[in-house]
Amino acid sequence: MDDPLKGQMELLLNQNFEDEHWNLWYGITERRKRALLKDSPHPDSFFNPNSETALTLFVLGNLDSWSQISSLSERPRRRTKRSSWSKSFFQSLSEKESIEKRENDLWAKPKIRKNLHLKKQQIHKEKKVLLFEFEVACKPVHCGEEKSRRNVSFLDISNKYSKVRYDAVLMIPKKKIFVFFESKLETDTSSEGEGKKRLNQIVKGLEAAFLLTNHEKSIYKDWDFRYVLICPKILDQYGLTSYHRVTDDPGRYLARYNDLLNRKANSSVNNETYPGYFGQFVKKVTKRISKMYWDQTGEVLKSENESFFLNYIGRLKDSDLSDRKVANVRKRLKKGGL
Repeated sequence: MDDPLKGQMELLLNQNFEDEHWNLWYGITERRKRALLKDSPHPDSFFNPNSETALTLFVLGNLDSWSQISSLSERPRRRTKRSSWSKSFFQSLSEKESIEKRENDLWAKPKIRKNLHLKKQQIHKEKKVLLFEFEVACKPVHCGEEKSRRNVSFLDISNKYSKVRYDAVLMIPKKKIFVFFESKLETDTSSEGEGKKRLNQIVKGLEAAFLLTNHEKSIYKDWDFRYVLICPKILDQYGLTSYHRVTDDPGRYLARYNDLLNRKANSSVNNETYPGYFGQFVKKVTKRISKMYWDQTGEVLKSENESFFLNYIGRLKDSDLSDRKVANVRKRLKKGGL
């Protein structure tokens, strides 16, 4: 049976979807998909002007031209009650699954590629997979047959935080590269845990990315990674948030974190990961973290169609959406500098 709200979803995401389960091709759960059309107070709603989820889906999905649907051998998420990840998909991906190439690849545009810290030969004409709500340390993705979930951090926080979720990830299988995305609009980076086990959101994401690609039990132990924070230009340039403390000088920040691990939180250290991996982690992370501004992604979208955003808002105005809902979509784009 067709989704009665399918037309509204297509309008908001700027794409016509032949498959009503388009979301599963991009790693989006059915629950998150339904949330996109809820009333504006919901944090994931397209009608919430502050929704980082909506902005991330719209921008990265359109950078990808929504071309992934039906181009993979199977959906990354399964049609189950919880939209669980497909273990067979990730296993085949780690073995360089055949994926259809894109003719018009916006990811390879210099303004995007350079902000991802990728060389032209690492991304140009390469097959890619874009997934939202990507989790590290869930069994299909992280550890193969190993059931332990303790290796997501250098702090022993596994009892409360057994997995790390990223806003999105771009995978380049042939080159064995993950590009993890953390998106910000008006919120600052958060911290999780309590007392000595309190962990910065960005550091937590970096740890999981590193351990996914370096831990001996990971099926991706010979892959590489990048970590990209997408944020509004004005908030970052005027120092109105705290995430620049990590992104601008990761070496200094991680030195302080190491001091915490060594001197103040020995009882909280994860002895499985810290002794053998932390030194490698610091060396790798400082060269693999970067920032990208929302307006830079907008410039790339407009490079293909100068009227991209004007046409998009025009279609929203011509639809049966209320003026308030259209105004909220415009506010979100404006806050991002788009």
